[in-house]
Amino acid sequence: MQRFLLRLLAIIAVVAVLPSCILTGREPIRRPLMYDVRDVAVIGAADVPLVVLAGVDRRVAAAVNATRRTVPLQRVVLTVKFDDYRPVQGYGDRRASVRFKVTAADIDTGNPVASGTFVVHSSTDNPRIADENLAEEAAARIRFAFSLQTPRLPPPRPKPRTMSTKLKADAPAVAAPVSVAAPAVVPAPTVAPPAAPLVPSGTNVEEGASGKITIGGGSTCDVATDPTCNP
Repeated sequence: MQRFLLRLLAIIAVVAVLPSCILTGREPIRRPLMYDVRDVAVIGAADVPLVVLAGVDRRVAAAVNATRRTVPLQRVVLTVKFDDYRPVQGYGDRRASVRFKVTAADIDTGNPVASGTFVVHSSTDNPRIADENLAEEAAARIRFAFSLQTPRLPPPRPKPRTMSTKLKADAPAVAAPVSVAAPAVVPAPTVAPPAAPLVPSGTNVEEGASGKITIGGGSTCDVATDPTCNP
């Protein structure tokens, strides 16, 4: 029973000591001294991409312009020098890294007052944006080391207003409807039917008349001239 209690106490003691070892085993992150940073210069070796150099210069310069000191501080100029660059070998390779040294020099005397060497790694597996990611990581380290403010994102651009090239004018006047009179209808002239031609008496039977010729005995008479003729 006593052995069990001793073992239990030993386990409790070990569990109680472990957190203290974890807390005291790491040094706390101390904020470096604050300076009145006025400008930054970024240089690099020949193998360092221009995207990294320009990205760090743009980001740190924006942080310097966004930082406002409420108390007078020592004025310095930052010099960032990149000397070791390892690019991404392909998709899925997150081992892109770059090493750089930051030196803060006093504006009045030109003497260095602080310096530090940093190594940052890319956190993306896309080689197309690995250099921009390295620039952001390096700029974040510099902002933290020299207590610089992170610049705010610019507001979104307003949508462009649509503009027409046509001149604005009043609507055209509506023309009054024009009434067209119906054409006059002239009745066609009445044409009298042609009169029947008059047949003069005493003409030949063949000229439009009908007759009967009797061959044989009996009296011969002309029907056309004799109304009493009865052949």
